[in-house]
Amino acid sequence: MSTVSPNLSLPYIQQNQAQKHVTHNEGMRLLDGVVQLSVLSRAQTAPPANPAAGDRYILPSGATGAWAGFDDSLAHWEENAWRIIPPKEGWVAWDQNGLALLVFSQGQWTEATAADVERLDKLGLNTTADLTNRLAVSSDATLLTHDTTGGHQLKINKDQPGDTGSLLFQTGWSGRAEMGLTGSDNFEIKVSPDGSNFHQALTVDRATGAVTLPNTTLSQAEFGTSPIVTVDYTNSKTGNLVSNGNGALGNSYNMPSALSYDASDTPGLPGSFLFTGYHGLDLTTSEFIAVDAQKTYRLESYIKQATGDRHAQVMGIMAFDADFQQITSTCHMRYASGGVDSLTTLSAPLAPGDTTVSVTNASGWNDADSSSDKCGLIFFTYRTQGGNAQDFYSRHFRTGLFSPAQVDNQPQHYTLGAFGTVRWQPR
Repeated sequence: MSTVSPNLSLPYIQQNQAQKHVTHNEGMRLLDGVVQLSVLSRAQTAPPANPAAGDRYILPSGATGAWAGFDDSLAHWEENAWRIIPPKEGWVAWDQNGLALLVFSQGQWTEATAADVERLDKLGLNTTADLTNRLAVSSDATLLTHDTTGGHQLKINKDQPGDTGSLLFQTGWSGRAEMGLTGSDNFEIKVSPDGSNFHQALTVDRATGAVTLPNTTLSQAEFGTSPIVTVDYTNSKTGNLVSNGNGALGNSYNMPSALSYDASDTPGLPGSFLFTGYHGLDLTTSEFIAVDAQKTYRLESYIKQATGDRHAQVMGIMAFDADFQQITSTCHMRYASGGVDSLTTLSAPLAPGDTTVSVTNASGWNDADSSSDKCGLIFFTYRTQGGNAQDFYSRHFRTGLFSPAQVDNQPQHYTLGAFGTVRWQPR
């Protein structure tokens, strides 16, 4: 049986040994010298004149006196003498004078610098990293900020164009959205319902910056039939509600067929649209523009008339509902007689074939204006094809039902040419 331990050579107490305390104390002194190793210096070559109990030094090359010939060994002052302890591979010590962490490796002490942690195989912060996720962080948030002043970039670099460099957003470790360079050098945004099947929502071409929406609900018919041949569609939208409204495409795309493209007479614009001769009808584009009723839009154009012509020219925009049916004044008409709104409700059911319409209040009904759209009825019970109920818009209307002369001004009696008698029945 060995008399000392294999690593630190601590003496074992032997069976039937006298003065066991001597062996025990020897082992304690050795542990005190090497455990939690912190040395006063690793550069001092001569032993100090008045060392304190427990002082420790790493001996440099060329040490003198009691330290001579013990390069890189540990000198520990104990019991009024220097104890020399040879280090072993992997020992770690703190140099109090040099403020450095030292590691004994391959026969010498070296500083453990930042370079020793620059090529870690993996790093996990509050979680476990693996060979795929070599950097893993478990935290409520991750902060990346600038150094002193200036900006900060998060860089995701891939090797080949066919590789992926992206940000993947997950729910329960299953992908739901991804953005970046996913299998090409074009920027893409994708979404997924299950983590396996991804649907491409947006693509930005790396060469031109053109944006495409692969799953858009717009059809080619809504964009018109003329080919886009000179400038990207997205460029022609800049500053315009109507595609190619400024002539940036260099053709008559989305303009009425009666207009021809003219690039020669357009101050400050890429092009204009020319009509020659006389035209007695409206000229309209075929483009539908989605608008927000809560916002204000500005509609403007520049119109030039040939010298000598005397024609009235106006510009406007037509309104359509969600079913692409034109909205006219008769779709929302309400009349006010004497400042009283004609909006009212039926006081009795109205069935097909009835000649009498009973309403709760007819004090605001027309009894003077003979305009056709003022002499009719509109029922605000309309739903679009998509099922949206409209409070004050309807396609259930009929105009020209009566003339003011047919309206009996008595509170109880109104005569309509097509319906017969309308009675007001207060309730």
